[in-house]
Order: sequence, then structure tokens, then C-alpha cells
Amino acid sequence: MSATAFDLQGKTYAIRVPIAVASLILAVVDVLAVTISLFVCDLLYHADIIVDASTLDIATLGLSMGCGFALFCAMQKSYALRNLKARRKQVWIALSSWVFVFCLIGWMAFLTKTTASASRVSIVIYFVAGFPLVYIARTIAAGLLMQAVSSARVVLRSAFVIVMGDAAERARTLRDVASSGTAIAGIAEIGTDTGGGKTLSSRIHDAVAASRATLAVTRYDAVHIFMPWKETRAIAEMRGLLNQSPVAAFLFTDSFTDRIVHARRYDNGLHTGYEIQRAPLSLVERGMKRAIDVSIAAAVLLLLSPILLMVSIAVYVDSGAPILFRQRRKGFGGRPFAVLKFRTMTVVEDGETIQQAVRNDSRVTKLGAILRKTSVDELPQLINVLKGDMSLVGPRPHALAHDNKYDKLIATYAYRQHVKPGLTGWAQVKGYRGETKDVSAMAARVDHDLWYINNWSIWLDLRILVMTAIMLLRDKNAY
Repeated sequence: MSATAFDLQGKTYAIRVPIAVASLILAVVDVLAVTISLFVCDLLYHADIIVDASTLDIATLGLSMGCGFALFCAMQKSYALRNLKARRKQVWIALSSWVFVFCLIGWMAFLTKTTASASRVSIVIYFVAGFPLVYIARTIAAGLLMQAVSSARVVLRSAFVIVMGDAAERARTLRDVASSGTAIAGIAEIGTDTGGGKTLSSRIHDAVAASRATLAVTRYDAVHIFMPWKETRAIAEMRGLLNQSPVAAFLFTDSFTDRIVHARRYDNGLHTGYEIQRAPLSLVERGMKRAIDVSIAAAVLLLLSPILLMVSIAVYVDSGAPILFRQRRKGFGGRPFAVLKFRTMTVVEDGETIQQAVRNDSRVTKLGAILRKTSVDELPQLINVLKGDMSLVGPRPHALAHDNKYDKLIATYAYRQHVKPGLTGWAQVKGYRGETKDVSAMAARVDHDLWYINNWSIWLDLRILVMTAIMLLRDKNAY
């Protein structure tokens, strides 16, 4: 048990900046960036600087845009510390705020003739080129703040920390707290063992007593408690003891609870629930995904048809018929279908026992090795996409023999079939492609597939397609 000041890697906390002030600074940066970018875009069009009555109109329009942009970003919690780290979310918030505010302010400015002195061309340039300038400015500002916070040069709050767990877990928690902008006024560590003969209740009393003793000497903002939520009695006891201290107290979620409370919320009128399993995609989502599948698959097939024809001839010349290899796989809802691939092996296994391809596999033909390395052997699956058996992005389908094997070994394995299988997937672009040498390797692949299903979006699909194209140039797991 200790109640000493905590210093991250020997560094002292230099500047105290309340969270509200830090958010305000970022908002001011946005306002200035939006305003200045309007002047820059106007200069790009006029190619000179003219200071006259129109300058005030431009400044008024820019400030209005800036204030509106910052307001809508704040409404979407863009300036929250946790969201500053989510780059994809920041892009969406900034872009949607930019478009909405531009349309709103632009329409109001048109009605009030505020833009009478502003060129329509410069306004169009502003809409197109202004956003990148604004986004770069806000990204730099947020990056500098996050760097200062993580290095403990800037402190957003102070707290007394009560942490429960083993030694490694406690050390990790304290490092995370200190690097999140929290100056640790004192620490009370509650081990998971019963060393010293003290009960959990007595250790909780000691922890709260340490927080009171520290508060009498050093003023801090709150007590931060890190305990497993399953310790309901201990939490209730600690809450009762902390009632005697005139300071806020916060119980932080453990890893399991954190995943639940950040899931989609559902209110039935009397109770509140959290989504622990996402349903298959809705009709609208399936329609959007299908539209992208058909349009891209058809375009790629048409574009690559000469290559497909040449590969077909090469396969026939190299190892004879059949040119295409058909193997039964499970699709959406477990429905079987025949996946199509260019034949790359001397065997066409599709029985109860199937051996995965391994490095330097003697069954792979010379041409087949090239096709597998470049993933050209997968291109006929674009026909599966057009037929509706597969999607461009989704969990990769496995042979029925492997499905039957791993369904018994991995409890969540069947959940992969809540969406259509894909030509590529989140697991593949994260390195889980090719041979799965043991159950743990397959379990890791399944975990990535489940993450994709629970976090699906059109943007995620497009991101995976781009990552797949990049990965094919340097992937070493295809053989």
C-alpha cells in the first residue's frame, strides 16, 4: 500500500490545463483555420491582396463558418480526448460538419447578401480546398496536444488512484492513467492476494484512508477506481466509505465491461440493454453492400477478361483439365455453395479430410505457385460474387472439412456465417492469411472475422479493399 506521488518515467508534470480549456483551445484553432483558409482560397483566385470593404465581409463569413464548424464538431464530441485518437471518426466528424455548416451558412449568407462581394469561384475553391487546410491544421493541433499529454508535459486533471489486480496489471493501469493526462496525487494498490493476513474489506478501508490522508495534504480533482466489476460487494463498500470525502469518485470499466458499455444501446421502455451480438446486416445495409459488390466485380471481370483467358490457357497447357477447381464451402447462414478458383494443385480435394497447403507443398504446380503467390487463382471467385454466393469483403470461406473441425474447437466459429464470405477480409489484411498451423492461429483469425462483423460499414469494406491491394505487393503468407 502506498500513497506517494507518481511520476511517469522520471518526468515532472509541467503545465496544468483543465480539459474544458484544452477543448476550447482546439475549437479556437478550428475557428481560426476555417477563417484563414477562406482568405487563402480567395487569394488563390485573385492572386493578390486587396484590403477594402469586402475584406470585412469575407472575415464575417469566415468567422461564421468557423464558429459553426467548431460548434457542430463539439456537438459530436470531436474535442473529447478519447475521440482525438480515433482518426477515422475524426475524419467523418470534420467532413460532415464542414459540408453541413457550409450549406447552412452559405444559404444564410446568400439570403442576407453577405456574399455579394465574394466571388462564386473563390467560394467553390474554398469548399473544395478549404477542408484539407482545416483538417491539416486541426490534426496538427490535436497531435501536439496528445503528444504533450502522453509525455506528461501537460496535465488535464489530478486524481488519487485506487487500483486492484496483480502486480503487472496494476503497473500497466498506472502507466495508462499517467499517460492520459492525469497527475497522480497518490496511489493505493489493492493486491488480489491476501498477503499480510488482511481481508479485502480491511484493504479497502486502508485504501480509502490513504485517499483521505492525501486529500488533507494535496488537493486533487477525483478518486479514480480500477476494480473488476464482478467485485460488487467491495465496490459497494468502497462507495460507502468514499461518501465521507468531499471529492468526486469514478469507477472505471474493466476490459470485459468496457466492450459491453461501448456497444450499441437499446432501450425497450423499461430496461436498457447493450448489444453483445450484432444481428446480420439489415436490408438497407445488404443492399448497399450488394450494389458495391456487383459494380466492382463486374468492372474487374470485364477489365481483366484478357488476363483470365490467358491464365485459363496456361493452366490447361501446364497441367491439363480441369481449369477451374470447385470446392464446397459454407456461405451466409451456413448454406453450401461451390467456390471457384483456378486449379493450382495436382489434386482436387473436397472430401471429409482436406490437407491445407503448406510452404513448399509438393502438390502445388509450378504455375500454381505463381498464381497463389499473386492471388490470381482467386479471381474466378468474382463470379461467385456476381452470383451472390460471396461478397468482395467478408470472412474467408473454409473447406467443409475445416468448418466441421473448427466448429467443435472454437465456440464462436459459426458466427462467421452471419455475413457472406468474402474474397478478402479483415483477418487477411491483418496477417492471418494462408496456413493455420494450430487452433490458436485459427482462433485469432476468427476473432478478426468477428470484429469485422460487429464493426461493419461501407467505409470499412473500402478500407479493406485498399489494404488488400497494398498487401498483395508484399504478402509472404501465400503459398
